Amino acid sequence: MVLIIVAYPKPKNVIIHSDHGIQYIKQEWNILTGQLDMWMSMSRKSNPADNGCCETWFKSYKYECLNLIPKSNRTKEVLMKVTHNYVNFYNNYRPLTKLKGMSPVEYRLHSYSSFFVSIFIDNLKPKLFSYYRK
Repeated sequence: MVLIIVAYPKPKNVIIHSDHGIQYIKQEWNILTGQLDMWMSMSRKSNPADNGCCETWFKSYKYECLNLIPKSNRTKEVLMKVTHNYVNFYNNYRPLTKLKGMSPVEYRLHSYSSFFVSIFIDNLKPKLFSYYRK
């Protein structure tokens, strides 16, 4: 959080999502986020599913990316570049089992194309059937 404040002194429209960890319910944390005009978003108590997608992504990020960088090389510039590259890799190339082996972008495009093909076919059906009725 301190690095974000130093890099971006006046962040705009920042939402901080967290679980109910003790550091996030302390009064000092609430005062700091309030002073910086940041919005707090918390999971419901004892409901880890609220934060599941974030936890899964950060676990992958730590094991597949962050832990491969020696701590002595973790400068702000290196971390920003590596994180940017990992987000690009994760979204565009990394296959996910829950997405039928597709990357998130591939899955979204596949879903959209299936959706538009079904709309096209649904719009085409009345024309086809009217042709055969004549």
